[in-house]
Amino acid sequence: MNKNTALKTIKEAAFETLGCTEPAAIGLCVATAKKHLSDDIEKIILTLDKNVLKNSSAVGIYGTDKKGIKFAVALSLLKKPDKGLSIFDNTEKQDILKAEKFLSEKQIEVNNKKDISHLFIKAELFTKKEKAVCIIEKSHSNICLIQVNDQKIFEKKILKQKTTKPNKIEDISIKDLIDIIEEINDHEIEYLKDYVNINLKAADLAKKLKSPMALSIEKLFSETSTSLTSIIYSIKNTATLASLARMTGEKVPIIGCTGSGNHGITFFISIGQCYKLLPFEKKKSLEKALAFGLLTLVYIKSNTGLLTPMCGCSVAAAAASAAAIAYLLGLNQDQILASINFVLANLSGLICDGAKSSCALKISTSVMIAIESALLAKENQKICGEGITANSLKDTLKNLSKLHEMGMEKMDETILDIFSKKTCL
Repeated sequence: MNKNTALKTIKEAAFETLGCTEPAAIGLCVATAKKHLSDDIEKIILTLDKNVLKNSSAVGIYGTDKKGIKFAVALSLLKKPDKGLSIFDNTEKQDILKAEKFLSEKQIEVNNKKDISHLFIKAELFTKKEKAVCIIEKSHSNICLIQVNDQKIFEKKILKQKTTKPNKIEDISIKDLIDIIEEINDHEIEYLKDYVNINLKAADLAKKLKSPMALSIEKLFSETSTSLTSIIYSIKNTATLASLARMTGEKVPIIGCTGSGNHGITFFISIGQCYKLLPFEKKKSLEKALAFGLLTLVYIKSNTGLLTPMCGCSVAAAAASAAAIAYLLGLNQDQILASINFVLANLSGLICDGAKSSCALKISTSVMIAIESALLAKENQKICGEGITANSLKDTLKNLSKLHEMGMEKMDETILDIFSKKTCL
């Protein structure tokens, strides 16, 4: 990887998102199909891959106090698809009432497409005389088919791949990552600092709203002194509140990364607040620490995949955050690897049981472990070679990937079976 490729990768890894991404992708798919129909919708059939189904079932819908797939579908009928994944922006009270009315009068069927391993959303909308279909595949806004009755309005061929992982970057060592980042000037990545502030605003909003959960988190984890423990708890508190605001549908933008808003909260807040609050000399700039962490995160996700049975905030975003904090403090490549291994030894196995408000608690854990792992590495502690960890980043990630693909092969299926006994869809 050269400098220009690195800059492009860093730029593409982060993005702004409004609310949880999977319901927004469903909304985009439904609204796109609806655009091609003029009569009233009588019935909707939605077919989703296991991960989109899992991550849409119980999460708050942006700009509302509602949750779940069917409400997202009903609300999207009132929206314009040209807003993309920001489709639920500017939702008014009357929109919510209209969506609820549709739900009470019309049929929405939600199915799981079990024979597919990548992201897949298919919306079939029926009027009394017509049918419109839209399909999104591979990524959240990648529309591949628009069809009205038997006429294809738009079609994009999807290349068949053996892997569901994003484009895999070449095997790279921590030394290689350090060398690449050192070639980059701070002004070329200065925009990354703004991402920290954007995500911090979500935590500020949660504090102002004073929901029962937010008040309890503040009370439990509030900073009471300048001790290192209190600083760490203050940082995890901030990240927890930011995620809570996002996952309950509050109107606040988030900078996500590698396909996830919660990854972005974990990543940008932990590193940004460590730069500001940790009582240690910072040997690197905030910009370079964020850039180093983003490249590390992209490398991790290229091994594990974008959506996984394990919580990505723990095994990916937290691991990359720990590496970035270690880099920020001027630690060497062995210590940076140790920080990643500490995270994975601690958090591997933390499952993803769908997007929902309690994801904020997993982010709380992930942020705390990321900081503690970097500080343990600073003390020259390491666990390389224990459990799934190895003596190189490449081998550690190879083991993590194997754990995802083979060790937890039936995890999503089991979680969805549990979901099927509930009424949250």
